[in-house]
Amino acid sequence: MNLPTFCFIVGVFELLFAIPMLVAPRAMTAWVREFYAQEKLLRLVCALFLMLAVLVLVEDPSVGTDVAGLVRLVAWVTAIKCLIFCWLPTAQLQFFDRLLSMSWWSRVVGPLALAVGILFFAAGFALR
Repeated sequence: MNLPTFCFIVGVFELLFAIPMLVAPRAMTAWVREFYAQEKLLRLVCALFLMLAVLVLVEDPSVGTDVAGLVRLVAWVTAIKCLIFCWLPTAQLQFFDRLLSMSWWSRVVGPLALAVGILFFAAGFALR
């Protein structure tokens, strides 16, 4: 998979979560809790993102300081994180349950996810 495609997929995924977190943070937090409680669905989504990350890394796994290298670094982090989610979902569920119970979570993560989504779109256009 080429890097711009990966950037656009990750950017859309980030915006998919960021916009509802900004508009309706309580409803989004409840939805995220419900999503993480469904172990099979969590494993499926993580397996899909693991495949996307591996497809990026098969072409060139090198990490660098340029945009392409940073996107590959995100692919490495995504692959490792999703592999852990697929192997040990219950430990991750406990961590995210504690994280979601904090009131500041959606106020901080919403704008951060929005910025990351926009940056991934910018990186995708820069790499085209």
